[in-house]
Amino acid sequence: MKFTRRTIAIIAAAVLVIGIAVTAWLLTRDGEQSARGVCDNRSYEFSVAPDDGGLEVEYELQTMATGEVWTVRIEQDGNVLVDGDWTTDEDAEIDLDAFTQAENGDEFTVDASNTAGDVCTANLQR
Repeated sequence: MKFTRRTIAIIAAAVLVIGIAVTAWLLTRDGEQSARGVCDNRSYEFSVAPDDGGLEVEYELQTMATGEVWTVRIEQDGNVLVDGDWTTDEDAEIDLDAFTQAENGDEFTVDASNTAGDVCTANLQR
């Protein structure tokens, strides 16, 4: 059987679309929810995913400078999971992980503020 260039291109496009769809499904099938955004030229990623019978909560804040002190508070349905001060590392970022139980609620909030008064807030519904 001889295939024309057009037929080969159509088959290749179909394989690509199917591959993208399968990849997206595999990435989301574990129940992870995430939020990404920007506040005053700082980017964040906030996610919640099932982990060992509970939930893993991750927050990453990419700032503009190393050595900045940020106060970060993460809540699950109003209950505090994380509350404290962190200093940006050599990559000008803060990475936080917390673990909680799924039955403690589905609404997650993070508030981060630095000593200059800059604020970065993110919300996530599981």
